[in-house]
Amino acid sequence: ADTHQMKSCVYPALHFLSVLCLTTSAHFRGGTIQWKPVNPFNGSVIIAYQVSWTRSRIYCDNSTIANGTYLGEGSLSCSVGCSGYVGNMLYRCTAFSESEDWSYGRNEYLFN
Repeated sequence: ADTHQMKSCVYPALHFLSVLCLTTSAHFRGGTIQWKPVNPFNGSVIIAYQVSWTRSRIYCDNSTIANGTYLGEGSLSCSVGCSGYVGNMLYRCTAFSESEDWSYGRNEYLFN
């Protein structure tokens, strides 16, 4: 049962990574996703991710960082070994560059 639960957690993340790799839009600068099992009996995991966008698309400044405003777009869905909505891909901006036109942030949540 533990192997099946781990696969249920790994497959959605791998699917998400494959989508990230196939993204060709000019405004998405890249990202990573990680997961860590929390409870092997119910399959819960902590999903953590970092993303970067062009700042002209997802605006971030010192005020946004200080206020902890959630930014971004999109969601994470499970499509192999399970189905449905896992969570949104909103994040808190932690850094930006006006001159290089990028914003960067991170977030994490518990998924059961």
